[in-house]
Amino acid sequence: MASSLRALFVLLALLGSLVRAQGLDGGAPLTDGAVPSVGESPAEAPAARAPLGVPRVLATPGILGGPVIELPPEPTTPPKQEAPHAAPSSERTSVFSDLKRKAEAIVHRTVLGGYGEFAFTKREAEDSFFEARRFVAFLYSPIWENRISVTSEIEFEHGGSPLKKEGQLGAGEVQLEFAAVDLRLVDQLTLRGGIVLVPFGRFNINHDAPTQDLTDRPLTLTFIVPSTWFEAGAGLTGRQRLSRGLELNYEAYVINGLDSKISDGLGYRAARGSKFQDNNDDKAVVGRLGLYYFGPLGKKSLQLDLGASAYSGAYNRRGDRALLFGGDLALRIAGFELIAEYVRAFNDPGFDDDYPSSSRAPVPTDMYGFFVEAHYHVMPEALRQHLPSWLRESVFTLAVRYDLIDTDMNLKSAGDRQRMTLGLNYRFIEAVAWKHELQLDHAGPANPFDHPKLGYVTSLAFLF
Repeated sequence: MASSLRALFVLLALLGSLVRAQGLDGGAPLTDGAVPSVGESPAEAPAARAPLGVPRVLATPGILGGPVIELPPEPTTPPKQEAPHAAPSSERTSVFSDLKRKAEAIVHRTVLGGYGEFAFTKREAEDSFFEARRFVAFLYSPIWENRISVTSEIEFEHGGSPLKKEGQLGAGEVQLEFAAVDLRLVDQLTLRGGIVLVPFGRFNINHDAPTQDLTDRPLTLTFIVPSTWFEAGAGLTGRQRLSRGLELNYEAYVINGLDSKISDGLGYRAARGSKFQDNNDDKAVVGRLGLYYFGPLGKKSLQLDLGASAYSGAYNRRGDRALLFGGDLALRIAGFELIAEYVRAFNDPGFDDDYPSSSRAPVPTDMYGFFVEAHYHVMPEALRQHLPSWLRESVFTLAVRYDLIDTDMNLKSAGDRQRMTLGLNYRFIEAVAWKHELQLDHAGPANPFDHPKLGYVTSLAFLF
């Protein structure tokens, strides 16, 4: 424990020295896709944001930057015309030639890419281990004039399947995390159906590893909102520009919803539904309403993203319901960022008893969780001048997060958890980040600094 505390003090000293070297307003913040380019007014920035609910690495990001894959431009060369005398031999030939030409145009515009994250973890009184956390391949294809498109994301967690744990081989995780067809009628209205990211809170729809400055996800977004939370369903999404720099956006879906495997400790983690069936005839309704602002603040720029979310659905065959409300905030001023989410959950009294394998345990009726996270992007100019040219845009990020959950507010138990995280990462380029974090973790209702469990996590996250 003493060596762990010494490591903590070394990290704190390093964080302090970097801040002192940089000064309050110094540093080169991460490139942000929402920041207007030269000649573009701040009011024009929101219009270029990514489609709502599409995995973040697939399109231009909004607030808080993150890796970007730019879609190739529409082909400008007209398709090759056949000679005037070469008329199609039949209508059938003409139809298939037209389909072939359209298929070639789609392939030309299709984007294939992905991201990954590999980590090393050491926690107090536990064995250390390397971990292939996730490797994700995604595909985006516009089908018709930017009006109809298909997006998919396939995730391999912990190396896929089979997975060896505690000496035993078992099923690993290979999942179709996002697979949706979009029909954009107007900017204000897009119809979407398939496997969607559940739009509860901001983090769940912007969770991709290369965009995050800490490796481990918040406890709140692991157990109360079981990120990554995705489900089969259909609904609407869109955005409306209200004024210069101000935009209203929304997502709302009807989905299969949570089942009855809700418990103290795991919260809703094990209650995520099936993309194959539902455990009742009631369909859940979920949605998020967001307000995004971008504008000048003196010589700097201000970005603000506010959101409110709600979920309602029966969790068992008797019609007992789960009701969740949430609020989220993201603020950025120059190199400083502040992110926060709060979730409050209410469950009708009931039992986990839908299936033969169910626990028959009572379902907790009240849960809540929140986290607050701050980042500061810095790069001392004296150090930048000594870096090779390809690293001149690299940046350090200092991060701190406080996280608290209570998965049964009527009991004092190990389901009450608190965590303080201190992080330092280095982005070689915008799409590749090497992250380090120290965690003070406490389970139970006592003071979080009363014999906390210390952990260290480092990872390499990358976009390709």
